[in-house]
Amino acid sequence: RGDAEPLASPDPLRRVDCADIADHITGGNWFAVLILGGASVDEAMAQVQSGDFSDDPLTAFRDSAVAQIDAFSRPGAMLDLCHHPVGQIPGQQFAGLRVGDLVVHAWDIARAVGAEENLDEELVREAFTVDEPIAAGFLDSGALGSGPRFASDDLSPQSRLLHLLGRRT
Repeated sequence: RGDAEPLASPDPLRRVDCADIADHITGGNWFAVLILGGASVDEAMAQVQSGDFSDDPLTAFRDSAVAQIDAFSRPGAMLDLCHHPVGQIPGQQFAGLRVGDLVVHAWDIARAVGAEENLDEELVREAFTVDEPIAAGFLDSGALGSGPRFASDDLSPQSRLLHLLGRRT
């Protein structure tokens, strides 16, 4: 396959490859669908962690993205409280977390394959606004690795977000 090489390229910052990132993104989309459908965090995690989306990553991503959009588009989904690893949050905040996850992983993949790393400024600012207040919970869980986190005002918005979430530019 012509696209197999970039999927195998290692991500120099996180020591995972693009296929792992694609699996994570697809799993995150399905996780959101399950949580918004009323599943517990444990139930949703068990289902997405047993998935392997590597046979046809593009189709797997598209299917999961459409299902996630449908789940967030359900009447009331943005206002309903849902169970999330960080606690009870409204669907609107959950949607913001999903957008932030996709934005940061776009950077991961760009870095891994040597592509343009500049992210959309509006999405970066929105992701930072959603992620910053709860980043400590992710740090405590070990989900973002270890090491100091800072969001110095002298960094660009993109660098502030990336540093907050454990990436170094």
